Amino acid sequence: MSELPERKVFFSIIHEKSPQIQKKEVPCKKTDADYAFIYKVLVSASKDGISSAVITNQMQEQWKVTTEQLHRYALKNTPDLFPARLTRLSEAIHMDTEIQDIMFNPWILTNENFSGGAAAMYYSDHKILRDLSDQEDCNLYVIPADQDEVLLLKEGNVSVTDADNFAQYIFKAVGQTELGNQALYYDRQENHLFPIQNGIVMSREIKEKAVRKSSVQKR
Repeated sequence: MSELPERKVFFSIIHEKSPQIQKKEVPCKKTDADYAFIYKVLVSASKDGISSAVITNQMQEQWKVTTEQLHRYALKNTPDLFPARLTRLSEAIHMDTEIQDIMFNPWILTNENFSGGAAAMYYSDHKILRDLSDQEDCNLYVIPADQDEVLLLKEGNVSVTDADNFAQYIFKAVGQTELGNQALYYDRQENHLFPIQNGIVMSREIKEKAVRKSSVQKR
């Protein structure tokens, strides 16, 4: 491609410790929950999946485009190219009521192509998470099962420990993904995703204390 197809640029999310980020191979923009945006060009899309190319530093230099420009194009295009899809687990697999109670009947957030749907968490500055948490009047636990979908649980239905244990069970079943192996906590007041580590929500305050403690130990 000799010119950047602006309307086909979209974003994916990966963990900030992923090899692509650590090796500085691609333009990226870090966000909350220890994730980073990377950018791709859509080649084709169908019900069977999508074909795309990751934008590398070399491609970025060739097109003479900044990371901020890529980010702006991607924020605008991604929700249009891949409309979000939010359903209850019970609807997806036709659960009966008894099993719903046991499983807490989480929501599944993906997109209409069922490919790269975890990125929908970041559509319009967490709008889907924000709207759902307002509708349910609670914060949410987010379990990134893989790149294609995330599970959403109401905070009032499960404890942070249970959410973390459930997440670890899923990660063990599906294996390591580019999103890491931690559950997340969506705080609707802050409109922010925080990672959960060992059953603890790593809020800004906790992270700041950890940084201060580390600084003191290094002196």
